[in-house]
Amino acid sequence: MNKIRKNDEVVILSGRDKKRRGVVLSIVDAEHILVEISTLLRKILNLILQIMFQEE
Repeated sequence: MNKIRKNDEVVILSGRDKKRRGVVLSIVDAEHILVEISTLLRKILNLILQIMFQEE
């Protein structure tokens, strides 16, 4: 049973973004989730995705 759901606010416990807060975007599998840390990061990811799909 998952206790973490989409749009929950979470705190990063390890890694480069330790102690930062973010919102869960999606659950990848039982051990991994995708977290939006800031709006700037989201904009950068969207730009990268747009570039990738334009190349195809």
